[in-house]
Amino acid sequence: MTSKSGPGDRNTGKRLDGIRAYVKEVGSVGPASALMGILAMVVGLVLMVTVSEAKTFGLAIMILGAVAVSLTGIAAWRAVTESVTGRRGRYSANTLLMIISFLLLIGVLNFVFWDNPNRWDVTSTRQFTLAPRTLDVLANLETPVNAIAFFDRNDEDQRPYLEDVDNLLREFSVRSNQFAYEVMDPDVEPNIAKQYGVTSPGQVAFFVNDSDTFDVAFGARYRGRNPRTGDAIFDANPSLEQDFVTPLLIVSGQEKKTAYFLTGHGERDVVDPTSDDGIFTAVNALTKENFDVRPLDLSRKKIVPRRTGDQPLEEDQVAPSLIIIAGPVKDLLDDEADELTDFLEDGGRLLVLIDPGAPTSYIDFLSNWGVTVSRGNVIDEEDFLRPDTRVPFVTQHNTQNDITKGIERTYFPGVAAIQFDMQSMPPVVVGGQILPQQNVIEISRTSSGSWLVDDLTRSTPNADLDTQGTFSTVVLVEDAFAPLDKSPKFIDPTSAIPASLVIIGDSDFVTNKHFNNASNGDLFLNSINYLTGDVSLINIRPKQVARREILATPKEFDVIRYTSWFVLPSLMALAGIGIWWVRR
Repeated sequence: MTSKSGPGDRNTGKRLDGIRAYVKEVGSVGPASALMGILAMVVGLVLMVTVSEAKTFGLAIMILGAVAVSLTGIAAWRAVTESVTGRRGRYSANTLLMIISFLLLIGVLNFVFWDNPNRWDVTSTRQFTLAPRTLDVLANLETPVNAIAFFDRNDEDQRPYLEDVDNLLREFSVRSNQFAYEVMDPDVEPNIAKQYGVTSPGQVAFFVNDSDTFDVAFGARYRGRNPRTGDAIFDANPSLEQDFVTPLLIVSGQEKKTAYFLTGHGERDVVDPTSDDGIFTAVNALTKENFDVRPLDLSRKKIVPRRTGDQPLEEDQVAPSLIIIAGPVKDLLDDEADELTDFLEDGGRLLVLIDPGAPTSYIDFLSNWGVTVSRGNVIDEEDFLRPDTRVPFVTQHNTQNDITKGIERTYFPGVAAIQFDMQSMPPVVVGGQILPQQNVIEISRTSSGSWLVDDLTRSTPNADLDTQGTFSTVVLVEDAFAPLDKSPKFIDPTSAIPASLVIIGDSDFVTNKHFNNASNGDLFLNSINYLTGDVSLINIRPKQVARREILATPKEFDVIRYTSWFVLPSLMALAGIGIWWVRR
């Protein structure tokens, strides 16, 4: 019996032949087709997760990749089975086991480091590292301190500023278990904002629970809204960390220190921020160090010993812990010099910024405390601020003293040499011990290429007239029990309160023009903090944040973005395929 095939059977045969041909072709390029399909699925998934506007495109790529993988698996079923059960399959299983073990190890390490966090700042300027003084303050918090950052997380205009504030406060909380914070929308919680005197978003309130003490700092200054677009306008706070430390000190119970600037002798102006020769910037920095800064006119105010500070002061009395003399040009009156001497004999603290050619009364006053200030100025032919040799750079600092520990370099636009002789210092008996009546310590000195020149206008040394050598520019006088022309008031060691002085042979370095340059501001603030005994505040201020931006047009930015997304991964995939093809 014979059968005849019709047109339908012939069509079916042709389809089977086509499938066999496809299977044969797919079998020859199956691994490459599967790899490309998997790669397409990964790229599609990445697009869907990271680029919202490309979700549809990513889904289409994922579907195409899945179809390619499925067809390859169906067409090369025998090859797939052999690859799983054969020698290659065993090798693949070993590779898969190694990958799983690696992922498990990463997971375990991640769990360990999560419970034991360590932080590294790998930026070149250490811009994410808290200043040492901030770490000291956080480590010494004895009572829990809380903070509320008043921002709206959903407001895109506030988000960039909130990010900076949030990062800093989170770093505070990591460094101290006594500090906690939260973010709150002042429009949602207006009563809490009013309780802390918050009037606009961008402010941060620091407080102690169950206490009326609080202080508010600006995370960002709100300037209102753009009248055309309605967008909120904020000014970033460039000294965020500095401004957050001050309320920490206030609410944690530390009292403000009072620094008195001597006036009435042509000293540097402390109130004019526009004058290059004033010291408003230095005064402002001092207030941020939690100091209460006040003027002192000795013709109107009388200094009383600090030990009577717990008694009410009369209107014409002051009990300072620190007096600052900044660049006087007129002589002290005799009774004023006597009053400053009495202040030091009672254990006072004095910072003197004295320029070359200073009035004689100040030179005589300081000589009684163990130092001699030159009338000429120091020029340095080796290390100076170009082009003026009369502005020496000073890099030789006493690294054993907290005033200059960690300071790199300072410069002084016209500096006097400060000389002293500890060998000739008279002794004094305190508590059965023989000590020098004053202990003078060199803090900074110039290089060996320095000259002491009497003529303040001359910038070139004369070997016949001038003296060459290294010269002290900053000295510390501590454990000073009395001026050299007097005996100590207090011989009993339980009642003896020695004075401390820092003498710097220049006042220009701390003016508005120079304060923020080099380490000038740090030298000034560290000297004050050392004199007032506040060692936790003596550290280098954090560096400014370095802004590194890529300036590109929208088209250039698209090229960078899509090259990193597609071109580089594709090149790596093609390289892998090529290596496999050669070694197969």
